[in-house]
Amino acid sequence: MHTEVTRVRRKKNIARVSIALDNETEKMVELLSKEEDRTASETIRTAIKTYYDLKRIAGTVDLEKLRKYGEMLESEENILVDIDLWIRILDELNERGTEDFFEYIREIGYNKGLQNKKMGITDIYETLKALEIGNWFKVKENGETYTIILSTRSEQNILKIFLEGMFEAQGIPIEIIPGFRKLTIVRRKDL
Repeated sequence: MHTEVTRVRRKKNIARVSIALDNETEKMVELLSKEEDRTASETIRTAIKTYYDLKRIAGTVDLEKLRKYGEMLESEENILVDIDLWIRILDELNERGTEDFFEYIREIGYNKGLQNKKMGITDIYETLKALEIGNWFKVKENGETYTIILSTRSEQNILKIFLEGMFEAQGIPIEIIPGFRKLTIVRRKDL
């Protein structure tokens, strides 16, 4: 599709541009302009600048991932933690954690599984990809086997317990096989 843009130079730093907007985009511009108390021109200029900036970093940043990070942080249910601090916290918890603590981790996983189920997430890979955004691990799929490469070995035990609770709540029978800085997840066929 080719869009024709008409430019007329009016002032030294401003070019007058005519563009065609479909109804949906026009409504978006109107809504944003009203919400931000801006003119349509200011809203469109900001949108173009933002799009330009995102395109410039697109080679190094996954834009979908960036959107999900924004959603996670905006919900105020997640935080960003320095990896060294995270490793130290996990080391302490693994060393000193009580049975009650690890049961609580399983319950948190179970609750996350209930949330996933409510959102219609019923697949192992889809579930793991939704968690991958939190930067705990990278997911690799190999047929019915899923390997998660951990950010640090210290998170292996806590993550295993969390995932067991989560998949239990989702009604997905799995087996988790620990490795060195990884967990392998296989759907159990025996149920």
